[in-house]
Amino acid sequence: MKTNRPARDYVRVLKPAGTYVTVGGLTGYLLQLLLLGPWFALTGRRRLRILALKPNQGLAHLRELFDAGKLLPVIDRSYALPDSAEAFRRFGAALHRGKLIIDLV
Repeated sequence: MKTNRPARDYVRVLKPAGTYVTVGGLTGYLLQLLLLGPWFALTGRRRLRILALKPNQGLAHLRELFDAGKLLPVIDRSYALPDSAEAFRRFGAALHRGKLIIDLV
C-alpha cells in the first residue's frame, strides 16, 4: 500500500495486534510512521512498518532460473480488448492466480 493519509488513520482501522506495511508514499506521512510507529506499538499493539525495496535485487539470479526453465510465468487468462473490463473486475476481486493478459490485436 502507498501511504497517503496520516498515521492515526491507519492505526484506527487496524485490529489489535494488526500491522500496516507501506512501500512508499508522501514524505510527511512516512515521517509520521517512523516517528509515531513505536508509540502506537507500545500503546495499542498496532504496528506501522515501512518496507524498503531494492529495485532489481536478485534479477540476475531470476534470469538464470528463467533461462534454465526452472521459473515459468503463470498466466491466469487472456482477454480480448473489448473484454478488458472483465479482466479488471477479476483483478480487483483478487480472483486471479497469475497474470491477466489483455490482447490488443
